[in-house]
Amino acid sequence: MSDNQTRTDHDTPQAAYAPVAAEVRSDIERSLRTRHFGQGKVLFAVEDRAKSAGSRAWERFKKRPYAGIALASALGFGIASLTGVGELAVAVLCGYGAYEILRRGRPVGETVEEMVKGAENIG
Repeated sequence: MSDNQTRTDHDTPQAAYAPVAAEVRSDIERSLRTRHFGQGKVLFAVEDRAKSAGSRAWERFKKRPYAGIALASALGFGIASLTGVGELAVAVLCGYGAYEILRRGRPVGETVEEMVKGAENIG
């Protein structure tokens, strides 16, 4: 890199994001494993089914991160359609955010902040 160029977030090695990404992933996995309601209650059954389905989806997204990216884009498009915002722009931002988090392992907070800045530039 020459002297007159500046470093950007994209120049930062992926290894710098690895500890934070690993922590987020372990938090997600821990929350999917734990149950808060007692055995035999209706709320436990609902929580167990939801978290079991979430665990299966999480494992699939870890194996195929692009499926998570596509889902996040579709979800962003749906939310944008309901709220009347530029659907394609929001879908692209959500897909980009999912790519950064799932594929590159960037921290969620930084990615969301970057997405918000991108949305401000669009509007």
